[in-house]
Amino acid sequence: MQYRVAVAVVWTHFVLTALEAAPLKIRRATEHFHLVENVIGQYIATKPYKVITEPNGDETVHILKEPPSDIAIIAGEIIYQLRSTLDYLAFDLVKLNPLGITLPRDWEDNCCFPLWLNPPKKTPVYNCFKGRLPGITKAAFAFVERLQPYHRKGAAEIMGLIANLSNIDKHRHLNVTIPNLITAEVLTHTRGTISIRRSGLKHGAKIEPRVMQQPYPTVNVERTSSVYVVFDEPTVGKSAHLAVEDILKLCIEEIENDIIPAFAHFLK
Repeated sequence: MQYRVAVAVVWTHFVLTALEAAPLKIRRATEHFHLVENVIGQYIATKPYKVITEPNGDETVHILKEPPSDIAIIAGEIIYQLRSTLDYLAFDLVKLNPLGITLPRDWEDNCCFPLWLNPPKKTPVYNCFKGRLPGITKAAFAFVERLQPYHRKGAAEIMGLIANLSNIDKHRHLNVTIPNLITAEVLTHTRGTISIRRSGLKHGAKIEPRVMQQPYPTVNVERTSSVYVVFDEPTVGKSAHLAVEDILKLCIEEIENDIIPAFAHFLK
């Protein structure tokens, strides 16, 4: 007599920890970074500009074609991966509850990595982030506070870029990108050469002639020009002169090389 044995297969779903998921997020952000580099490179290769000499002799920049919207879309995907990585790390830190406090009932709904763009009215003290990060240690608090965008320098400035670019892309519109012209001139005179570099020239900008204070007459001028793409968003601030890919690279490297290793220590 034969018997059939029914075998029940039970699938167990494992949730990756923040430290397991973070490298995956960084890897995806890096893949998108290489993609946006290619899109920008293809756009630059079309030479979408002209330097026009006006009847009065002035030279002005004319942009013939705007950057493709794919640049802003891919940049938004990179920023999303980075912003969510920060929130993953924050969530696991509170979940660990290193101080053993009674966590608020709704802590999961409110937990996120704080990125304060404006400084608080009072000097930040431990733990002014308790609404988002209850129960964290003083060391973790000091690290997170050091990264707050209101400090506006170093790593904090980079975190401000992530916060602002994320807020715009998530809640308002695609981050605006525009081309800027960069020119390099080599002036040859009877005693040698002088190099002149101009960048950040937008559509309609006048290329001002450089008056050289030297006694030797210029006999030849060679100019090379190219475009690079920047974020045209006021909240980018003084980083608006940086190329899109340079900003994105800074953001990826800050989280990969500074923030994730720090949280690896806090989450032991």
